[in-house]
Amino acid sequence: MLSFARCSVIVLMTGFPSIKATSMNDHELRIIVTDNVNHPSHYTAGKQEVIDVLEDWVQHAPDPVLGGLQWQVLKYMSRMWLKKDPAEDAAKARWYLNRLINKLAEAPYKE
Repeated sequence: MLSFARCSVIVLMTGFPSIKATSMNDHELRIIVTDNVNHPSHYTAGKQEVIDVLEDWVQHAPDPVLGGLQWQVLKYMSRMWLKKDPAEDAAKARWYLNRLINKLAEAPYKE
């Protein structure tokens, strides 16, 4: 049984709906609220949220298809070290990169 009379409570809130409470010691209870839909941890681990960087980086793509392919490459590369199987995310990034390269080899993008 926890007594809250002499406890401090730390709330780390990153969104909803998942809540995890862990007792840190006899005088502290840590509550972590996460949001795997709006702000998943593998996209918010750095100084900037990945979606903000991606929006900035693909804005100059010549069309939505190429921008979408670039987006996917960057997305998978940005999170690969935070996932269970980095090789899988690297392979997914390679798949999208190969498709992007093939599209760029077609007219009107071919030099």
